[in-house]
Amino acid sequence: MLIYGHNMRNISMFVKLKYYRTKEGYFDDHKYFQVITPNGAMRYAIGGYFVYLYSTG
Repeated sequence: MLIYGHNMRNISMFVKLKYYRTKEGYFDDHKYFQVITPNGAMRYAIGGYFVYLYSTG
């Protein structure tokens, strides 16, 4: 499964994704995430992450 997240300028969404790259030990303490739907909750293990930086100008 691929989850795409982005950081809003007002830090309201996905701001903690950057911690996987910037905070030592963050991955060790946050190896799982949940997807919650009306049909139930599913837990997934994080196998890796990738940071894509781009410029609009």
